[in-house]
Formats: sequence, structure tokens, C-alpha cells
Amino acid sequence: MVTTQISPFGVAHGRPAMSLRSAVGPPASEHPNVERIKAGYAAFSTGDLAALNDLFAEDLLWHVGGRNQLAGEYRGRDTVYGLMGKVMEVTGGTFHVDVEAILADDTHATALVTITGSRAGHTGKAKSVQVFHVRDGKVTEFWEATNDQYAIDELQDSNLRPTA
Repeated sequence: MVTTQISPFGVAHGRPAMSLRSAVGPPASEHPNVERIKAGYAAFSTGDLAALNDLFAEDLLWHVGGRNQLAGEYRGRDTVYGLMGKVMEVTGGTFHVDVEAILADDTHATALVTITGSRAGHTGKAKSVQVFHVRDGKVTEFWEATNDQYAIDELQDSNLRPTA
């Protein structure tokens, strides 16, 4: 393994302020949870509940941030499916998640995505980091952080008026 130490601020407590490691040799294989999450996004895009049932734990906890009609916590796989249906309903079926990258280990998966959708003549777009807690190959919890919560709130706002 080749290690490059980068220390723009000197040495703190006898250690460099930051180090960067890169492996020499063939790339490592993907973690199995990367493939599971990829398959989950594909299943969501086609409405394949059987595949989602294989991915999501029955007692799934799903967190939705923001200040819109869909914000809150959703407990249970069927309740989360209801949320997904409501998202498609309020966006007239235009809601879309474009996956840019997925990182995973044994207990977590993180997806970097772009969310888009339209409602009442308004189009919303935001970058998002979606985090999945994984236990025994099943997603048990989901939460996300977005770069433009206002765009998401506007997209899902029950008071949004059509543009002229």
C-alpha cells in the first residue's frame, strides 16, 4: 500500500494533520449492499413491490425531512409504500431519482442522487445524500440530506398554486 501524507497545517500530537492512502493493485470488488441498493432503485423506478419487499425490512423506519405535507416519520414497509405512492401522486408521476454513486459496507449504504419532479407548472431539482441502515441484508432505516430543501418542499407543498 502506498501512503501519501498531506500535512498543510503541520503535525498535531505527533501525527500528520491528514493522510491519504491509495491501494496499489486491482480494484476491490463491490460490497454486496451496493448491488442490493442499486436493485432497490431499479425496483422503485418500475414499481416492483416484490423486489422492494426483498430489500426492505417489514419494520422499516423512513424519515422525510422538510416542511411539506409529506415530511415526517413513516413506520412499516406498507406505510412507506403509501408514501411512495403519494409522492408519485403529488408530482403527477414526474418524480425521478437519478443515482450518481452508491457506497456501502455491512451496516450502511449511501447513495448520491439527483431528485427531480414537477408539480403545478413548477419543476424542482435537488442533489441529495440518501442513507440506508442495513441489517441482515435488509434496509431497516432511511434518511436523507438535500442541498435544496426549499425545492423539495415546494414540489411537495399542498398549497402550491399552478403557474399561469
